[in-house]
Amino acid sequence: MKKLGAAFIAFGIWSMSSSTLVWANCDVGDLTLDSHTTRLTYPNGKGPFPLVVLTHGGKVGRINKGFKNWINWYKKLGIASLYVDSFTWRSCRPVNWQEGEETRKRDFDTLLKIIPTIKNIDQRNIFFQGHSAGTSISIRAGTLQRDSETQIRVSGVINFYPATYTCQVSDLSEPKWTSEHITIIGELDEPANACWEQQGTPFVKIEGAYHAFDLGLRGSYQKTCRSYRSREFGEMEMCFQLNDTARDQARDEILKFLNRVLIK
Repeated sequence: MKKLGAAFIAFGIWSMSSSTLVWANCDVGDLTLDSHTTRLTYPNGKGPFPLVVLTHGGKVGRINKGFKNWINWYKKLGIASLYVDSFTWRSCRPVNWQEGEETRKRDFDTLLKIIPTIKNIDQRNIFFQGHSAGTSISIRAGTLQRDSETQIRVSGVINFYPATYTCQVSDLSEPKWTSEHITIIGELDEPANACWEQQGTPFVKIEGAYHAFDLGLRGSYQKTCRSYRSREFGEMEMCFQLNDTARDQARDEILKFLNRVLIK
């Protein structure tokens, strides 16, 4: 693959081709999942393509405008994407967002099985990008131990503003990294900064940015805050605000990361 960046993008705008992957079978036959449960998007071209797995946090679920922007951005770079909605059908029943972590664990186990079967993907270049609580999956990917039963090789992970509970779950709080990784946190994101500073892994701090600066709360440029109590850190305030400048700075950091770790 050529070096990523403006010169590479200038070769042309890729058109998008998407499909839905079925992850579960019921006794009554194949389960037809909601069209947004998982969305696999290829750029046009011959392939095989690198793949980035996008995982959401909080109550996002269905693909919103912010994640569509990420899908299109990767598409322009010639990278396929797999967006995972952890709050829809699993095991033949709908999943409630409150099941969060257990659902993500199951989804990660399924990803390990399904990624090696996806056609026209460069299996040397598999990346995970987790957002907020979705870093539960990206951290697990970045600490995956290779063994005889693990067919997937994770090339790198991108963690966006990890949720504070990743500092409280034993298998996430002290990660033993086996893959290249980058963590990106807004300068004004109090909970994520507190979590990751305790965790001890270096991270990139984006000036003037709050939580979900690339997504906002419902895609809003209006700052919205809410207070909550963290078992680990006590009373905290989490603020959301879409910030295009911060998002572009984060993308510059990701481009540098990808250019360093992508297998050509």
